[in-house]
Parts: sequence; structure tokens; C-alpha cells
Amino acid sequence: MKTLKLLTFLLLLPAVAQAQFNYTTNNGAITITGYTGAGGAVTIPGTINGLPVTGIGKSAFQGYGLSERLFASNPITSVTVPDSVTSIGDNAFAYSGRLTNVKLGKNVASIGNHEFEGCSSLATIAIPSSVTSIGIFAFSECVKLANVTIPENVTNIAQGAFNRCTSLAKVNIPNTVTEVGIQAFYGCTSLTSMAIPKSFSSIGNGAFYNCTGLTNVTIPSSVTNIERYVFHGCTGLGSIIIPSSVSTIESYAFEDCTSLTGIYFKGNAPSIYSSVFGNDVNATIYYLPESAGWGATFGGCPTAQWNQ
Repeated sequence: MKTLKLLTFLLLLPAVAQAQFNYTTNNGAITITGYTGAGGAVTIPGTINGLPVTGIGKSAFQGYGLSERLFASNPITSVTVPDSVTSIGDNAFAYSGRLTNVKLGKNVASIGNHEFEGCSSLATIAIPSSVTSIGIFAFSECVKLANVTIPENVTNIAQGAFNRCTSLAKVNIPNTVTEVGIQAFYGCTSLTSMAIPKSFSSIGNGAFYNCTGLTNVTIPSSVTNIERYVFHGCTGLGSIIIPSSVSTIESYAFEDCTSLTGIYFKGNAPSIYSSVFGNDVNATIYYLPESAGWGATFGGCPTAQWNQ
């Protein structure tokens, strides 16, 4: 009798696990639309009723999974997404405040808009090589996220993707990335070093706004335009080299960089907009003797020859 009960229990386990999920069926595939389980470590099944689970719908686990469980006492702490999943909807895990670890399947195509926004306990995530884009505010306010490696298939990091990730100390951006959205790394105060990929022709509006810990930035010769507010308020930045390829620097790009003492230009004087170096009271502009367009001041800062 005990053996029969144990066998019955084991046979029921998949059904019990599947019962934690709301889902829809379309063209022989399952999309998870909600979660009704007890929280803790959640493993999304690869199949339900013999059909593959290929999608996680919008807001499926947002704030735990159901709106009435936004402040649940036993929230989700980790999620494992199976390899069968190819799409994850916007806001899927947003504001799951106790979520510390996520394992994404190897076939997820993109990180959706607001997907992990407000996951204030999220410390680690491995982004699979299948991902080609990171959506708007995807990891915004993930304040414990410290280290991110962006895979080489990613071409776009959208607006505010890592906005206010205040523990983010290291991020590798591959040369496949051609676009970084507005304020993509806004307020990442622990970020100390950034190498702009050689695929960039322009650095996006406010991309590193208020990254107060940033002390070292490498701008490649592929960049021709530095947009507005890019390094605004980067109070830890002491010096920076501007390659000869840069022909335009837009308004407020280096405003309130109060520790900036040297801006070194490798080429002719670029076109600049208003307040590019506003409040940079310690800054001096250095230029090469053979370059053109320089005067006694530039953007309100004194100039001097740069004798390499």
C-alpha cells in the first residue's frame, strides 16, 4: 500500500508543478501568463500537457506573478527558464523585490522592456548568447546587480536599460552593439571604467549621466558625435581624451564634471553647443600644435598646447 501511495504521489508531481502556472495555448505551444504558486525557487517547466512552453507573457510574474500578491510574505527568490522559451514579454518579472537569481534558457531572443525593472535584490544574471537586444528600462533600479556581461549578438541597449543600477561596477559592451539609448547607464554610481565599443559612431543622450564613480573612459576613433548630457555630473572623471574623429559635442555633455582637469583633443576643434563644459572650473583644454580652430579659450575653458 505504501509503495502504491508513493508511486501515485510521484506521478502527480508534474501536475502539481504545472498547476502553479496560468497559461494559454496557441498553435501547439504554451505561453505562461501567470503564477499562483507558493514562491521560493521557481522552475518553469519545458512542457505542459505534452506541449512545449515557448513564451512567458507580459507581466506574468510581475511583483510575484499576481497583483494581489505584490507584497506576498513568501515571494519568488529565483527563477529558472527552460531552453524551450524563446520570448519573454514586457514587465515579466518586474518588481519581484526578493528575486536574487535568474537563469535564462539558451534560446531567449531578447530582454523585454521593463523585464526586471525594480528587482531590487537581483544580484546575478547570465544573459545568453541568443539575446540580440536589451529593452527599455530592462534592469532599471536593480540596485544589487554588480556585474553584467552583454553577449556579442546584442546590437541594441535601449533607453534606461541599466538606469540607477547603483551597484553595477563592471559591464562589458561588445563591438556588436551599435546603439545605446537615452540614459542607458544613468546613475550607475559604482561604475568606474568604461570602454566605448568601436562600433559606436555616436554616444547617446545622457548615456552615463551622473555616473559619479566613473574615473576612466575610452572613446574610440569611430565616434563622430558626443550627444547631450552624456557625461553630465560624472564628478569622478579627472581627464579624458577626445579622438580626432569627433566633430560635434552637444550641450551639457561634460557639464558638472567638477574634478575634470584635462580634456585632451587629438584633432581640430569640433563644433560645440552651449554649456558643454559648464561648471568645470578646474578644466583646461589641451590641443595638438598642428591642429586648427583653437583660441585662448574653448567652451569657456582655458586652452594650452598638448605636447605629447
